[in-house]
Amino acid sequence: MGTWGAGLFSDDTARDVKAAWAALFKRYAEPKSATRDLLLEFDGDDPDLGPVVILALAVCQWNYGVLQPGIKARALKIVKVGAGLHMWEGSKAIGRRKIVYQRVAEQLGQPLPPRKKVKKLTVPQAISFKRGQLLSYRCFDGELILLWVVGHVRHEGERLPRCAVVDWKGSQLPTVAAIRKLRPLVTQLDRFNADWLEKQAKRAGERLPKKPAGLAWSVFAPRGMTEYGFDPGRIEVVGGEWGWDLAKNRMDSFNVPSWIELGPVVAHGLTATEEFKKTLPPPLDDRFVEPTLPERMKQSGAKLREPERLGIDVELPRVKWSKRSMLATIKRSKHQPIPGDIFLVNVMAKRWVVGRVILNDAHFAGGPADILVYFYKQVFTKTSEITFPMDLDLLIPPCAASGLDWSCGEFFHVANRPLEAAELPPRHIFGPGANGYYRDAWGLPTVPPEDGELVGSVRLGGIGHDLAEALGLNR
Repeated sequence: MGTWGAGLFSDDTARDVKAAWAALFKRYAEPKSATRDLLLEFDGDDPDLGPVVILALAVCQWNYGVLQPGIKARALKIVKVGAGLHMWEGSKAIGRRKIVYQRVAEQLGQPLPPRKKVKKLTVPQAISFKRGQLLSYRCFDGELILLWVVGHVRHEGERLPRCAVVDWKGSQLPTVAAIRKLRPLVTQLDRFNADWLEKQAKRAGERLPKKPAGLAWSVFAPRGMTEYGFDPGRIEVVGGEWGWDLAKNRMDSFNVPSWIELGPVVAHGLTATEEFKKTLPPPLDDRFVEPTLPERMKQSGAKLREPERLGIDVELPRVKWSKRSMLATIKRSKHQPIPGDIFLVNVMAKRWVVGRVILNDAHFAGGPADILVYFYKQVFTKTSEITFPMDLDLLIPPCAASGLDWSCGEFFHVANRPLEAAELPPRHIFGPGANGYYRDAWGLPTVPPEDGELVGSVRLGGIGHDLAEALGLNR
């Protein structure tokens, strides 16, 4: 669970409940069915997250003027016994969290506001598929992809099939025996952002056609998250009984072959997607070699110019370390990170580390807004001693950060200095995934690393733990 404050909706679970409630209430326009479906998706009895689910649901119902007596009673009992507060033990914010509990109880005790008016959604027209079915989808280029229905997911109040994409694409369906030897791919992160796709098309000098109407691509592009979905007229059910052990085929989303991530949009004929179909990634294409970065120094042994001191004395604020994260809270900021930013983090209130923003529009870990950062071995006692340009002497491999790292106060902005070519490796490379693919900073396939090449981390999060381990710090 991602948590960034003591407020009720300052964590991912509560926000997910809020979004699900809004979608389900639009679908049913009455609380009983909406609550039933919501509690099928969120476990209100879980000892850790259950209290968050019930409190968030109760507040949402109250705000809509439809608070159910049973949900109200469960929420008030949670407040009375302090259920869920064990998750905040050892944190200085536990006092604020207790205040939040009391305010929830006070709100639920007040008269309900007028019932919120919402426009009920129309009856969904998505085609219904059963779990275990295998579907073929004919792309706009005439080729087929295979989708295995592994379950269902609720989005915008609709119950849509949740599909695993089978690692295959071709002009004619394989034989039954050949299909059984293929493997489906299931991701941890079930989303796709159309903005990234548009960006890749623009880089290729191409335009995407008007979106097709119909059934949503429920794993990689749920309806409402992307403009591109299924054309139901292109789907056929492949006869037979199908089953795979998904536990052996689960992979992180950034490791799925990019042509599969693009799903039916492969059919739109992006030049790049033709390369994605190959078993081994192609040689680097100049159109996709990180064009927003400075011209790279490709000569071996290229050295930095003589480093100079930053010369800016920024008072290092006191830090707060709650032990919930290896990184201490320094100062919350509305700063929007941009390439060239120099920032600081404090590891366990024991050591300051200097970092650099390399890209703020990468796509190799969590999505199109990944922020590529480096952390250096530089030792300093005050900010004026930090030197730049910075050698690639890193504490941990290049990794992904999030804008929340700044807004939550763990990343402290100091200054900005333009990136220079000699500060960067000849190329960025992340991976490999479970399927052996490597990717560049924009998630596009790239050739495997050569000896001595710097390989970055594809994880989003865990930066504090990695830094603490690199520095030899223990709790």
